[in-house]
Parts: sequence; C-alpha cells; structure tokens
Amino acid sequence: MKKKNIVSLTVLAVLFAGLAVWSVLFFPPNYRNKNADIILLGEEHGVKRYYDMELEQWKDCYENKGMRHLFLELPYYDGEFLNIWMQSGNDELLDKMLEEIQGTASDTPDYKEFFLAIKRDFPETVFHGTDIGHQYKTTGARYIEYISEVNSGDMTHSETQRIALENIEQAKTAYSADPSEFLALREPYMISNFIREYDNIGQPGIMGIYGTYHLDMSADRMAGALKENYGDIINCTLLPTKYYRGWRQLPEWGISVVGILFLLMLFIPNIIWSKKQPEGYEESAKRENKVLLALERAGEALVSALLLTDRRLDRFSFSPRLGYIILALVLMIIYELYWIKYFRSSRTLADMYSDHCGFPLAGASLPVFAAFLLGVYACNVFLIAAAVILGIGHIGIHLMHKKETEK
Repeated sequence: MKKKNIVSLTVLAVLFAGLAVWSVLFFPPNYRNKNADIILLGEEHGVKRYYDMELEQWKDCYENKGMRHLFLELPYYDGEFLNIWMQSGNDELLDKMLEEIQGTASDTPDYKEFFLAIKRDFPETVFHGTDIGHQYKTTGARYIEYISEVNSGDMTHSETQRIALENIEQAKTAYSADPSEFLALREPYMISNFIREYDNIGQPGIMGIYGTYHLDMSADRMAGALKENYGDIINCTLLPTKYYRGWRQLPEWGISVVGILFLLMLFIPNIIWSKKQPEGYEESAKRENKVLLALERAGEALVSALLLTDRRLDRFSFSPRLGYIILALVLMIIYELYWIKYFRSSRTLADMYSDHCGFPLAGASLPVFAAFLLGVYACNVFLIAAAVILGIGHIGIHLMHKKETEK
C-alpha cells in the first residue's frame, strides 16, 4: 500500500477512535468534590435506569449523609404539591400532577415509580422545584386555587403564593419569546430559583436532579453559576445520556433528508458514469466473483433502504457524535472530487480504480466508510451491518478489478 494511503486511512481511523473515546469521556463527572454540600446529578428525563441510579444516590445521601432536601427540575408548585402528597394517605395529588405533564419526556410509568419509591423508602424527603412554571395553565392554576382555599381567600401575606405567581410569570416570559431565546431566558430563572430555595433552608447538604444541559460548569449555566455563587461546594455527575440509550432502540422510521442527500451524492455520479464507462469494463465485469457480487447487491439495497427510512439521521445535537456525520460528509465530498477527476481523465480502467486523496479504491471505499459513520451517528446497528456487507462486496470487486488492470 502506498505511503499516502496508509496516512489517509490512519488519519481516518484516529479520527473515528477519537470521536468514540470523546463520546465516552464526554459524560464523566465534570466537577468532583467529595465533601460537597450540593450534589447534582445530570440525567436524560424519562429513563428508568437513570431513576434507579438516582435512587441509589439519594439513599446514600439520605441514610449516610443525613440529607433530606431533594431539588428537582420541576416548577416550584410541583415541588409543593409533592410535599403535600408525601404527607397524604393516597396518590391523588401525584396522579394529577403526572396527568398534567403528559406529552413531556417525563411522561412515563417509571417516573411515578421513582416518586413512589421515595415516599416508601425515604419518607422525610422534602422536594424543591426550581424550574420555571411549566404547565402554569393547569398545575400552576390549580396550586394558586389550592393556596387560596388554604388561606381562606386572603392572599395578601402568602409567601408561597408570591413565589408561585412569580414562577408562572417566568414561564410566560420564556414561552412568549422567540424559541431561539428560550434557554437563554430560562437558565437565569433556574439559577435564581435554586439560590432562593437553597438559602431559605439554611444551606444544608442537598441533592439535585437536572438535565445534563444545566450541569455545565460555564458561568451562564446553572451548575457553573452556583459554583461562582457558593464556591467549591458543588459536585456534578452526568449520568450516561441518550447516545447510549439509542443503541437499544429501533430506527425512527420515516423519510430522512440526510439519507436522501447522501444517496443523491452517491447515485448522480454513477448515473453519469453509466454513459462514460471505461473501455473494457463490460468484459471485466463478466469475471466478477458471484459471492462478492451478491454481497454488493444486498449491501446496496440495504444501505439505500436504511438511509432513506431512519429519521434519526436528521436529528442534530451538539455533542461529540455530531463529528461522525461531519466526517461522513467530508468523505462524500472527497468522493465527488474523485468522480470529477475520473470524468476529466482519459477514463480508463486504471483511472476508475485509482486512489484519491490517499484513499485506496476511492470510488468504492469512500461511500462505504461514509455509510458506516452515518450508522454510528444514528446508533443504527442495521445500517452499520449493511455498510459492512456492502464494503465486503463492493471493495472486494474493485480490488479484483484493480489487480487485473495491474497485470
């Protein structure tokens, strides 16, 4: 193999391995402090195994560290309703609250089991909701009505009423703004709400459960702002995220725009090539290995179908795995440049099976590498397997043709 081919494949392998390692290391605890008073866990909402890990952590905090205050990514009034429910003899309040979050990421039976486990095993738990007032038209309005009844209609001196109304106004402000500004408006509210609750309880040790976004140590995110405000008493642990969960799920069926783009980049040059085939190609094709040809055809059909129908290819998130789809795009651009070089050449068999930019058998290897990377990006084991099948057949046939031309 030529030196430049070795270099290109080595760079590709290093990039792939680097992205894989980064994806794994992207989610460790991002700030450690064994003696922390504020222990924060970052989760993906609605996933049972995260709830199980959180219950184990709360058990340690509750039994071994004497903690009783649990902060959650919920509105203030949700936390208050949960505290009332903890003292009740039935689950009506919990059921009503969960009914009003239908359609959200937390709308799962496991979320209810999480709270039931806390009531059963850690009955002295006190909840604190520090998010903006989501569901203010339902849960929020119901809480205001409840407080009014408790205070016999006199709301003048009710601190909980004031905080609940403020929480509702926070949500109205955030939701009425442009969607692109939602997070920027929401985060400062979450920070101030957390500080209010933490200061009101006299700053004992607490545990908090939030989405991983809020546990970034940047100054404009909740965890970073808390560290700036309270100093070195924060411990953040980011639980494994949806990237790993995705491998256990079936593709999200539908038409994929990314898949269509990829196939257009693949098919258009080949359609042009069908009218500009190199001399002697048809004779050479008659000698192709039947097993490799069958693998190539099966791989082409499977890759095409899976690229077209997995909508997870269209879901972009700013995480290390985004590098896989960017790298796949770069390889396909190199693939297009390979075809431009071929069409401008004398179009011989040697030109067709040539290397390009250091990639051996560029016309076969580049799209296979790209399809494999897209499979990794979408957590689609079927697409990865199809790319491997295509690679064995397609690259194998090209390799045989190349050896013939060299002879």
